[in-house]
This record gives sequence, structure tokens and C-alpha cells, in this order.
Amino acid sequence: MKKLNNSNNLIFAAENDNPRRNFSGQRIIFLLSIAAILIGVVLIFSSVFGFNLPLFTNIKQSLDFQKDEDFTETKLAVSVKTEKIFPKNISHNISASAVTKPLNEVKVSPKMSGKVVALYFKEGDFVQGGQVIAQLEQDQTLLANYNTAFNNYQIAQKNLEQTLLSAQKDIEAAEIGVTTAEENLKAAKQNLENTLKQTSVDLSNTYQTAKQQSDSALLSANNALTTIKSILDSYSYSKTGTYYEGFPTSDSQSFYDLMTSYPKAKSAYYSTLDYYNSIKQSDKPAEIGDLLKKVEDLLDKTSIALDDMRRVLASGITNSRMTAGQLEAAKSSVYAAQAAIDGSITGIQAIEQKIASLKIGRTTAEDSARSAVDLAEKQLSSAKKNLEGIQAKAKIQINSAKAQLEAAKGQLDVISAQLANTIITAPVSGIINQVYTETGEMIVAGQPIIDLVNIKGIEIEVFLTEFDIGKVFVGQKAIVNLAAYPNEEFVGRVYYVSSVADPISKKFSVKIQLENRDGRIKAGMVAQVRIITYEEENVITVPRKAVFIENDQEKIYLINKSLSCPIDNLKHCAQIEIRNIKTEPLDENELKVIEGLSEGEEIIINGNYDLKEGELVIVRNQ
Repeated sequence: MKKLNNSNNLIFAAENDNPRRNFSGQRIIFLLSIAAILIGVVLIFSSVFGFNLPLFTNIKQSLDFQKDEDFTETKLAVSVKTEKIFPKNISHNISASAVTKPLNEVKVSPKMSGKVVALYFKEGDFVQGGQVIAQLEQDQTLLANYNTAFNNYQIAQKNLEQTLLSAQKDIEAAEIGVTTAEENLKAAKQNLENTLKQTSVDLSNTYQTAKQQSDSALLSANNALTTIKSILDSYSYSKTGTYYEGFPTSDSQSFYDLMTSYPKAKSAYYSTLDYYNSIKQSDKPAEIGDLLKKVEDLLDKTSIALDDMRRVLASGITNSRMTAGQLEAAKSSVYAAQAAIDGSITGIQAIEQKIASLKIGRTTAEDSARSAVDLAEKQLSSAKKNLEGIQAKAKIQINSAKAQLEAAKGQLDVISAQLANTIITAPVSGIINQVYTETGEMIVAGQPIIDLVNIKGIEIEVFLTEFDIGKVFVGQKAIVNLAAYPNEEFVGRVYYVSSVADPISKKFSVKIQLENRDGRIKAGMVAQVRIITYEEENVITVPRKAVFIENDQEKIYLINKSLSCPIDNLKHCAQIEIRNIKTEPLDENELKVIEGLSEGEEIIINGNYDLKEGELVIVRNQ
């Protein structure tokens, strides 16, 4: 529009300079305006009433076309070229030229001198690794020495087997002795444990019986003392000075003795009863032993008191205070009490004797059981020493037999190696490329007789500068193109990267291996190699020229598909969107998009200069 406005200004300026020309121009404009109005009326009339006049139809189309063209040239002056973005696989590579070589090439030589008596293959034949390819003449003396060495080896081997068998039997017998001694020791220890347990049980039971016997003795003593008290309480008596008077007896001394022994027995009873109650739940041997002593002392004192009571009653005086019947009843009760006390004394003495006997028996049983354990331990120690001695002896015998076998084997190996040197085998699988000798010819050690190549695998060696070697690693893929097969690509792998540069060229060796099972690749072919140093799949990329930087932010123009063109019937019209993106450099022409763009979006790659957000453009991709 700016350009059109300038043109109009120029026309008006020229017309003002020439009045006549100005008048003619006005007439022309007036006539053109009238013609335009008439044509517009006719077109409206034909549209309303459906008349299609060919002439006016052509004029209308011409006007519409002119209108569109004028609009395009004025309103949509910027034409752009776009490109839809889709993920793709990217890779970086290092290129080099080289020549193919066989993966293995070996010149086979004999290890000893001699006459060739047989060649089993010819040039071009394929041989497997380890297969015999030639035979040298074998010396008869060497064969005889081999037979002798082999016989000696067999004898030594048999001797070792017999030594091992004998040693095994001796060791097994000694191990049985150790096992038996261990079982005997285990049984002896178990017997000792059982003995200790049984004697402990016996003593424990006896201690329980002792407490029961003590309880019975206390009851007997209590009954006896009660009997004495009952007799004394039945009669009135008094004490004058140190004498007692009033009791119906003629033996005052015995009565005096009774009055002394009875309190002692009574005091012993209460003391023993208190101690009994305090240890009733105890199983301690010492406490039970003390209880038995106290009970025995109580019984003795009670027995003395009963004896005094019996003597008092023996001299008793029958009168109104003590009838003959009462006297006899008292005597009978004393006799009964004395019998009970005597029985308790016998029981206490019996239990004490049993405890002493059990203790002696326990000591004897324990000593016997411990002696059996000591003997079993000594027998086990002796059996183990015997086993160790047999094992040491067997080790010496076995080592000696092994040494003899090793010596025989060493002699056999030396002669076998000499014989083996007369048989020449292929070190690797491959094709015989060249034969250097013939049957019957004398050859010397180290002289090549066959050139063997393995072309099932092909090696390509390239040399890279220090700027490229840091990008190459073992295992990387390499694409190989051969001049012999221009329409094919072969894939190999890097299997060697040199750590030291060549001192002259200052380059590093890199070796690549190719599969060549069908044998199509020959040694010496010219190869173009591309070592793939970087690969990535499904990457969105954009041209560098499509990206611009504004305020330190990467941005890109793209077609806004969500907005339609505001001008009707105008083809290839689109609105601009400006979007922030993040990228990484791939090479001098492309960038990798990290974020900001998605698959299928359409970016502007040409005409992207000073465009505004939402600005209309014409897409011209043809």
C-alpha cells in the first residue's frame, strides 16, 4: 500500500503542473467511473434474475481475479516456504579409505627338519583348524623310545592307583577307629551324666523322706511331751527351794530330775519345730542334715524326760490323789510315748545312715563313670594320632608315586612332542593360498611350506588423526562400500583401536572386521569405510536457518494450524506462530530439537524474516 500511495502522489503532482492534462485526466476518470457503474448494475441485475451473459461473466471473473491479485500483492506480500517435521534417525560418522585383507593369514612352518613324506591338500583347498596338512618322516629310534616311555608311564600310573587304593583302605580303617572311640566317649559321658542324675534323684528322694521322718518324729515328741504335761497337770505340787513337794511319789529326786529334763525337751521341741518350718520347702543337703541332728537331739531329750517320768511313776504313791488305776494308766501312756520316741529315733538313724550310704555310693559311681570318660578320651586321642600318622604316611607314598608318574609323563611328553613335530596341522581354518614344497623334499625347521588364509572374516585397517580417534571405540558399527559391489553396503565392527600413533604418520590404527561367509569379498579390494560414531532414532531436527535468537531465546516460525485464513476463497493463506524452542547442534546445517516442537508441525524455512505473531503469509512450496 505504501508503494501504491507513492505512485498516486506522483500522478497528482504531474496533473497539477499541466491544467489541460489535468482536465483530460478528469474526463477519463469520469468516463471510467460511469462504465464501472453500468457494468456493476448489469452484474447485479443478472445475479438477481439469473441471467448469465457470457460477456459480463468474463468481465466479472476478470474483476474478481484482479481483486484477488491486488489483495495478494498488497495485503500478503510475504511468501514463505514451509516444511513439515517428522522424527528421523540421525548418525555421525568418520570416513576413510582402505584395502581389504584376510582376517588371518598364516605361513605354516615345521618345528623340526626332515623329509616331506606326504602333502594332503593342494592350493585352493579349504582346511579346518587342527587338520593334518603334511607329514614328515619319523625316525625308528624315536618310535622305539616312545614305546618305552609309554610303557613306563603306564607302570607309574598303575603304581599310583594301587598306592591311592591302599592308602584309602588304611585311612578308612583308622577313621573307623576314631569313630568308634568317639562313640565310646559319648557313651561314657552319657553314663556319667546318668549316674550324676540318678544319684541326685536318689538323694533328693531320701531328703524328702528325711523331712517326712522328721515331721513324724516331731509329732511323736509333741505327743510325748503332751503326755508328760497331762500327767503333771493332773496333780497339785509345789516347789520349795530347789525341791518339789506334793506330787504322790516317794522318789523326789527322780521328780526333780523330771522337772529339769522336761523343760529342756520342751525347749528343744519348739526350736526344732521352728527350724523345720523354715526349711520345709528347701532341698539343700546341709539344711536337711542340720534338721536331722536337731530332731535326733530332740528325741534324745524327750526320751530322757520320759525316762524320768517313768521312774517317778514307778515310785508313785497310790492314795486319794493317785489311785491305782490312774497310776497304771499314766504308766501305760508313758510307755506308749517312749515306744513312739524309740521308733522315731530308729527311723531318724536309718535315714541318716541311708543318706551317708548314698553319698558314698554317689562318690563311687561318679568316680567310676569319670574313669570311664577319661579312658574313652585317651582312646580317642590315640585313635586320632593313629589316623594322623596313617594320613602322613599315605601322603608321602602318594607324593612319591605321583613324582614317578610325573617323571614318566615328562619323558613321554618330550618324545611325543618330537613325534608330533613330524605332523604339521593347520593352526586356523582357511584356504591354502600357496604351497611352497613337494613330497620327498627336505625342509628345515622354520621354513614355510604352506600359506593359509582365512577369508571367512575380512579385516580392514584405516588410519585416523588425533582429532577423530577420540570418537572411535571397540564395538562401533562400520559401513563398508566396495568398488566391486557399488550398490551394496557391508556392515562390520571395530575390534581394535591403537593406543599409540605411528611415529611417522602420527596417525592411529583402527581395525574393522567383516563377516564373509559366502567368500564374495576378496583380499585387496578397495573399500570406503564409514565408522558410525553416533546414532539416535526418532529425533526431530530443523535447519539452522529456520531458527533465530531473540533476547537470548531460540525461536522458530511455524504455521498455526488452529487458526484459519480470515480471507475467503484465498488459497495457501496461513497465519504465523512464533514459538520458543531448545536445540542442540548436530552439524553445520542441522539442529536437534530438545523441546518445543512435535511431529507433524509445519515450520517456515524460507521467507522467515521479521515476521510477527499472527501475521498472514502465502505458503509457496512449489
